[in-house]
Amino acid sequence: MRRRSLGIGFSPLERRRELIVELATLADQRGYDKVALGEGWSWDVHLLLAEIAAKTENLQLVSAVVSAFSRTPGSIAMSAATLSVQTGGRYALGLGASSQALTEGFHDTAYEKPVSQLRRTIEQTRTLLRGERLELARGARALRLGTESVPTVPIYVAALSPRALQLVGELAEGWLPFLVPATQLPAFVAEIERGRSRRSADLGPRIDVLPAVPTLVCGDAVRAREVMSAMLSTYLLAMGEFYGPFLERIGFRDEVGAIRAANGRPGDGVVPAGGERLLVEQTIFGTPSSARDQLERWYQAGADSPLLTLPPGAPEDLLRETIEAMAPAV
Repeated sequence: MRRRSLGIGFSPLERRRELIVELATLADQRGYDKVALGEGWSWDVHLLLAEIAAKTENLQLVSAVVSAFSRTPGSIAMSAATLSVQTGGRYALGLGASSQALTEGFHDTAYEKPVSQLRRTIEQTRTLLRGERLELARGARALRLGTESVPTVPIYVAALSPRALQLVGELAEGWLPFLVPATQLPAFVAEIERGRSRRSADLGPRIDVLPAVPTLVCGDAVRAREVMSAMLSTYLLAMGEFYGPFLERIGFRDEVGAIRAANGRPGDGVVPAGGERLLVEQTIFGTPSSARDQLERWYQAGADSPLLTLPPGAPEDLLRETIEAMAPAV
């Protein structure tokens, strides 16, 4: 039987650096296994993970995720090797193709062939972490990573499209989905399995499923729903044309339409009754007892290590309450 584990996660939209470090430290004390940090256009994920590493002892530190367009494989490998050695092997590298809006609007880089770019980044980064030389496209003299080799750094991949999911099955140790409803996990895992035929035996058979699940738990279930509704509607309406069309394609067209119709502006934060199914299947919210029942559904759907992703900007007392209420030791 595969061991269940549990982590916490932070959205790239959470900008309260000191609070992130404080909550990660609390999670370490309460028996969580992982902390996962997103990266957008604010804090550098590797530097922030290093700060957390200095104040924790047991958490696996996951970059969830680094964009394949924001750094070269060489710079990613240097950061991964440094964090792995500094933390005694606690670092896991999460990679993804990011989005056109972030890649072009912040990094001023063309968003072209994202799955191919993700493949190249995974393969070259892993080559460097093994202490090997790259096969270069420009005919230059290939160099090695100048540190000790760290081939054991796991690589987790954020993927939603069929091609990217098959890449997980071929090249990764884990999958990092976000806003994939619990009921849909088995279908996505089946797509990952299609990539196994090209998988190297060196990687081993295990592919962990680590869904980022927006979560808020408190004694006031109505308040928890309000905060979670604001987070979900923000991602659907204010984060570019990505998550809405994706959810429509996988069977939630009516729910997405209801949420769009109920919000005059992206910041209104309304999930009407017509969008309730999407809210319930994508998130965990409510009182401690009901939230633990909801978490169980994610394990039953195939999650190995749900990442309870705290809503950005939510009141600090609610975030602490969530970590305390859902702690594995409770």
